[in-house]
Amino acid sequence: MMARFIHMRTTGYILPLLMALFALWIVGCDHESDDIPSDPAVTVDVLVQQGWDSFNEGDYDAAVESFTNAANAQADYLEAYLGLGYCFAQIPDRLTSAQTNFDKVITFSDLLVTEGDTTQTYADLLQAESYAGMAALELAEDDYTNVLVRADQALAIDPDFQHRWVETFNVRKLMVLKAEAYFASAAYDQCLFILEEIEAGFEADLISDGILMVIEDEECAVVLDTNPMHTGTGVVSTMYDNLVYPSAVEDDDLELPNGSPVSYEIVVYTVAGASITFRANPLPQMGDIVLVSYEYASDFGEFLLRMREELDQL
Repeated sequence: MMARFIHMRTTGYILPLLMALFALWIVGCDHESDDIPSDPAVTVDVLVQQGWDSFNEGDYDAAVESFTNAANAQADYLEAYLGLGYCFAQIPDRLTSAQTNFDKVITFSDLLVTEGDTTQTYADLLQAESYAGMAALELAEDDYTNVLVRADQALAIDPDFQHRWVETFNVRKLMVLKAEAYFASAAYDQCLFILEEIEAGFEADLISDGILMVIEDEECAVVLDTNPMHTGTGVVSTMYDNLVYPSAVEDDDLELPNGSPVSYEIVVYTVAGASITFRANPLPQMGDIVLVSYEYASDFGEFLLRMREELDQL
């Protein structure tokens, strides 16, 4: 990345004045001074690097200062605003400022691509890191729906997401943010799916410990759905409540050409309840029997506790 130097424009009368002052300084110095700065010029790249170093050390005030200096030195240097977004997301009373900086990176990176001043690849990089930062920000603001939206936006740009400056912020971390959002919004089935994706075998452990119970092909009587928002749907109630999720609703009286029973689309179900709504065409009649496979929690409180413990370890 080309370094951009902080500089002073020396035009008109300023240049002669500086030259005169420099001459006076030369005349007044009869020996070498130890106070003469010898460090290389500070670039916006260096300031951003310093900012991320401070951020990763948890010194957010120092990081904000470095990123602000970079932004002041070069107003269109989007790396500075990205860093400010991450810093402010760590400061409870600056969350709005974090959002503003992330929005600036996303908006202006698109503009720079349009104007031919940067590549789409670099813009995608900035935007993926911005959306990832916004996902963490939304969780801090208890906006669980937008945690999922922002995390998915980051992953849509880069399915193998890895933050350039924060080593621990990667695909796994984005998945943890999604799991936290699902747990906080009581979508415990979705939280379980994410935890299983992060740590393969987690669900199997819950089953072996007797916390999750697996039911295969339970016979359930169909009740017609009276919800006007649903068409062509039926409802069944499982024998056991504390439902976590259904895996199948099938009719073994109807067979596919390969001999397997017809499987119906699961529309909605009640987590921690016993109700499952499914769609079928033709719809079974009231009292018809379908086969339902599902998992339920033997103790829902213990199930939640185990998921919370797993989240805390990630």
